[in-house]
This record gives sequence, C-alpha cells and structure tokens, in this order.
Amino acid sequence: MLIKYVGEILQLNAGFERLIFFVMISVIFCHICCCFWIILANLYSDSETYPDVWIYRAGYLDKEDYEVYIVSMYFVLTTFTTVGFGDINGVTVPERIFCLLLMLVGAVAFSFSISQLSTMLSHIDTRSAILRERIGTLNSIRRDYKLNFDLYHRIKSALKYDH
Repeated sequence: MLIKYVGEILQLNAGFERLIFFVMISVIFCHICCCFWIILANLYSDSETYPDVWIYRAGYLDKEDYEVYIVSMYFVLTTFTTVGFGDINGVTVPERIFCLLLMLVGAVAFSFSISQLSTMLSHIDTRSAILRERIGTLNSIRRDYKLNFDLYHRIKSALKYDH
C-alpha cells in the first residue's frame, strides 16, 4: 500500500514500483538470513559435533553483537549477490545447506532484478519515443495550420505532463 501511494504521488510507473518493492523485500530477506546465520552458529557453537562453526573460526565468538551482525550481513550480502569472497564460509553441514539455499535464492533474485531493470529501461525508451513522435506531429500541425505560440506551448506542456 505504501509503495502504491508513493508511486501515485511521484507518478512512478509499475516497473519502478516493482523494483522498489523488490529492493525492500531483499533488505528484509537479507536481515532475516543474517539473523539466521548468527542463530545457526550459536546453536552449534558449544557442540562437540560441530566445533568448527563460522563464528568460532572467524574469531567472533566473544565480540559485541553489532560486530557479529555486521560480519554476518557481510557474509549474507556477498553470498546473496554471488560475489562470495571466501573469507567467511560454511564448513559444517548445516552451514553448507544454508549457503546452498542462499546462493539459489540470490541467483533467482539477481535474475529477477536484471529482468525488471531491463523492462523498466525499455519502457522508458518506448515512452520517450512516443513523446517525440507526438511533439513531431504537433510541430507539423503548428506549421501547417499556423498555430499561435501560446496555444502551441500549452499543448506541448500538456503532452509532456501526460508523458
């Protein structure tokens, strides 16, 4: 609802609204994955079964919560955007399963965002071409029917406003 309201005020097209919505959902999703990555490490940090969890390997077991959150967000974003520097990685089975799911979602999200951006740019190009054509037609009408400048300017402004 908020995005539609802002879209109506700013006169955004549907593609741009979808892109804004996607970015907002991505930020929320990254936050949730970041928290889950921390929870996953804390679940197994005292376990004999998984002594090599990421939070222990990276030396963040006794750090402040905000530092652990930043490192976790760094990991999630590098994995989600398919950059993956490799300085923090999953070694245990639960960590690797989480990484696999995060990479799959990241690949789909990246494909969707590129598709939306491409659609939005082609729509902008199409609208600009239509505006140029209409202004060209208006210029022809002005020459052929000798429209006065004031009327011509008002019609041209109306065409640009509707664009």
